[in-house]
Amino acid sequence: MDAIVTARVPVEIKEQGARILKGLGATQSQLVNAAYDYLIATGELPSVRAAADDYGRMLTAAENAELVESIRECVLPTPDGGWDDLDWHVLAS
Repeated sequence: MDAIVTARVPVEIKEQGARILKGLGATQSQLVNAAYDYLIATGELPSVRAAADDYGRMLTAAENAELVESIRECVLPTPDGGWDDLDWHVLAS
């Protein structure tokens, strides 16, 4: 047996969503079921995950530490006297 779900959605969002669903050949019921499946599988709302994806994948603490260390290994120190003490003519040749 299926249950009926009622929700309030802004008219413009509903209309835009309906156009996309039609293009996909999907129904509003399939959309709601997919949202519930996602919630059950991930424990998150789809919009929460999408917001994180705007900035790329979120790193774990260990991944972040590894990234910071790899960047640290690639960075060269500034000369003691600063860049003004370099002989740019020698570097250009």
